[in-house]
Amino acid sequence: MGKYTINDVISYGSHGVCKIMDLTNNVVAGRQRQYYVLKPLHDNKATVFVPVDNPKLLNKFRPLLSRDDIYSLIDRSVTEKPRWHNEDTSSRNDYNGIFEEATLDGMLWMIKILHPKREERKSIGKRLCVTDENLMKKAEKILYGELSYVLNIESHEVWPFITNRLNQITN
Repeated sequence: MGKYTINDVISYGSHGVCKIMDLTNNVVAGRQRQYYVLKPLHDNKATVFVPVDNPKLLNKFRPLLSRDDIYSLIDRSVTEKPRWHNEDTSSRNDYNGIFEEATLDGMLWMIKILHPKREERKSIGKRLCVTDENLMKKAEKILYGELSYVLNIESHEVWPFITNRLNQITN
């Protein structure tokens, strides 16, 4: 079966934090395969089946960050200057790559760019463009989901946690 077992809690690509509920055999297209059955913890309706013999999909499995890893993630974001491209398609290509790789560093980078932009637009009675808003929500769902689970806080408490940590290191 590999290094993961039933009841392990992992991160799985864009699904975020998932619990391995079962290991099952299913016949698909006339072929019997074994699957991990994942339950995303932040989506009560979803169930994800991952073939145990598909290395590309299994490479999207990773252990959750530890509390120390979370502090390191936030600390690294101080020295890594966010990039912002004036050309919308370039930014969106960067963002889509972040989701494909499911890198939390990239998602934090994206949120650090878009969050102030969203607040600035809100202050003048406007909203982010739909694409940026959707990208930010997707990044928040994945990043905040993992951080809230590991830190045992609510999702809406994650951004204040991040900004508090950033203020501690920059002051």
